[in-house]
Amino acid sequence: MVCVVTLAVGWNRMLRGATPSPDGTRIPGSSLIIDNSLATWTLGSGLEILRDGVQVANGYGSQILWFQGSIYVLGDDSNWWKWTGAWTFSGATDPNPAGPPPSDPPPSEIGDGSLNQ
Repeated sequence: MVCVVTLAVGWNRMLRGATPSPDGTRIPGSSLIIDNSLATWTLGSGLEILRDGVQVANGYGSQILWFQGSIYVLGDDSNWWKWTGAWTFSGATDPNPAGPPPSDPPPSEIGDGSLNQ
């Protein structure tokens, strides 16, 4: 039964025309990442790393990165881990040299909302 469900999910993605996410896609920033096998990666409410809605190998982290055809996760140990069918240590440095996109400045740095700044 599980195989049938997995096949149906994959076939459904193909019918919808899903394609892998652009290189450098990151969660947060994006709500999901689609990898080359058309699996969907998301962060659970407890920071679980989810692939097609199921936690992957007890993975937890604060970021998921799709970079150069691989999934990377910033783990709860502040290190980056690469998914290779198992979590493989990647290092303390963000695998994408460009790093995360800049965050929006806090409202106090934007101004008070009036036109008299």
